[in-house]
Amino acid sequence: RAAANTDVALAAERFAKNTARPVFVTTGRDGIWVSTPDGAAGQVPTIELAEPIDIVGAGDSATAALIVGMIAELPPMAAAEFANVVASITVQQCGTTGTASPRQILARWNEWTV
Repeated sequence: RAAANTDVALAAERFAKNTARPVFVTTGRDGIWVSTPDGAAGQVPTIELAEPIDIVGAGDSATAALIVGMIAELPPMAAAEFANVVASITVQQCGTTGTASPRQILARWNEWTV
């Protein structure tokens, strides 16, 4: 929903250009809005999941994965895809602190990107 909000998209675009860094805006069920300093922008959608899900910690796990993706020098859109993959795993662990193991991440990545 935030990505459809032109104010949010415009603010992210300006911030990316002014800081010369990519900007990521989590947009809940809609995924992650990405703006880059070169003007590229777009919505990286979440992964469709069956209920039940527990969204507690989804933003934390997505943010941690974004940081890992950027440290690994992934392009911003790929870092956002990676973040959505990690968050999709943690939200399926209801009633507990969700974590995502490397094996789970690789399996979900292969499911989602094929």
